[in-house]
Amino acid sequence: MKSKKVPAEENRLQRSPFTTLRLTNGRSLPIEFIARLESGPKIYSNGACRAERYREIEFAHLPDGTVLDLVRDRSGKLVFAVLQNGAITVRHTVKNRDINFITPQGDLTLAEAIRFPTAIGASLTARELLREIENVLDLYCDCDPSHRKLLAHFALYTWVSDLLRVAPYIWVVGPSGYGKTILLQILSAICRRSILISDVSMGGLYRVITKYHPTLLLDEFEVGNDSERRRLLRLLRAGSTMGQSVLRASGVFDLFGPKVIASRQEVGDAALESRGFFVVARPQSRKVSVLTPSTLELIAEQLQPKLAAFRLNNYWRLKTVSESLTPSSRFSPRMQDMAHSLSLPLADDAELEFQLFRILESHDEQARVGRDGEPEWFVVIALLHLAHIRGPGAPIRWTAKLIAEHVRRNAARIGESFAPKPRKVGAILRPLGLHTQKLGSLGRGLERSPRLKEQIHEIAKGLGICAGDLYTPEFPDAPSTCAYCERHNLLFDNTGRKLRYSPFSLGPEDPENPTDE
Repeated sequence: MKSKKVPAEENRLQRSPFTTLRLTNGRSLPIEFIARLESGPKIYSNGACRAERYREIEFAHLPDGTVLDLVRDRSGKLVFAVLQNGAITVRHTVKNRDINFITPQGDLTLAEAIRFPTAIGASLTARELLREIENVLDLYCDCDPSHRKLLAHFALYTWVSDLLRVAPYIWVVGPSGYGKTILLQILSAICRRSILISDVSMGGLYRVITKYHPTLLLDEFEVGNDSERRRLLRLLRAGSTMGQSVLRASGVFDLFGPKVIASRQEVGDAALESRGFFVVARPQSRKVSVLTPSTLELIAEQLQPKLAAFRLNNYWRLKTVSESLTPSSRFSPRMQDMAHSLSLPLADDAELEFQLFRILESHDEQARVGRDGEPEWFVVIALLHLAHIRGPGAPIRWTAKLIAEHVRRNAARIGESFAPKPRKVGAILRPLGLHTQKLGSLGRGLERSPRLKEQIHEIAKGLGICAGDLYTPEFPDAPSTCAYCERHNLLFDNTGRKLRYSPFSLGPEDPENPTDE
């Protein structure tokens, strides 16, 4: 009988006593195959197997204080800039225990579209870097001085954006020909890992953001009703807060990171717009220098190495600061998070932080105005009005019809025509965590209680509503007489001025909470 010829590779595996791993379902896999699956092993002639583990990374900070970040070498390939024991070196791979760190592999066109530093420069302070960035913006852009300072702070922040849980956006708006594209080009030469695009493939965008965590600069963004634009809006919503992954058929994507979006008009979504700051492009009122491609590269060559050095040398220090920094209570909750992000690089400079907060105050006010037109804002204002009516005759049961009437009156007071039906009020209340109940023959609504008032004030704080929003002819004393407003830090007028709390003393005490009202 003719024997079957066994391939040499298969014969070698059969001779080795440790060639397979028995699985719980009875199947087995060659150890050689398993080792190859775990990142490129070296197989020795005696059948023994020792795996060399490789891991693709785009950044790492190790427990011993070593920091790794991506830069380009002279050939254009990605390599690691390694800060270790106070010295910076450039390496193709970095070994940490039994793991070899390597640069991201795969689609090279993605990496080529992103700007990386080509060197590591001198380590400057935040104040020095901001001055250089502002000088560049002033030389090639004609924009409002406060906007120029804001853009400089944003550009510096992008170099430490992964240390923070909220990523602010910049919305650049203005008609065609007002220099929006030039502004984005300059920012692309300054911001960390910038990628400037004007036409979007959602699949490619998901991959590049997840793999490299760049600063996305999106030019010529126009909101439409097509599905691609709606998907892009969802991307922007998901990308402003760390930890909000997006699940698609091709995988799970992390879209977190700073973004700059240029368009002719505002997005029209107050909740999305409140995730960033508006910079209004304007026609040139003075002569500025011409921005050529070679000039743009020169700007990047001068600034990126210094900014990369700032990141490497300050990463561990700012990481510690970010975990202990307390947001300023002078802003609305969302603005507090964004102010925290932009101020992190200024941790050692109280004067610069104060100047930044002065700039952000006007943006916070504009954001409040933008939210004033949202249905949720009108409904919560109506609930606050009802919560502040006390004494004899104060309604105990707030029907959806009564809330709708308050909404209509408050909207008319500021020139809006929002007048929802009672059913619509219920639909707005549910996402806020307030569920209506049957109130007998009165219909559906809410029943007044201390717990309900507590919830309403918590929601109001989350929406950036303050006591100043409650000034009306009907209840002139309401903002200064509510202990709930005092407890939730809502006692401010619309200019940010702190209001004095005075306990309520008009009429009989509220039997629900006599010590509170």
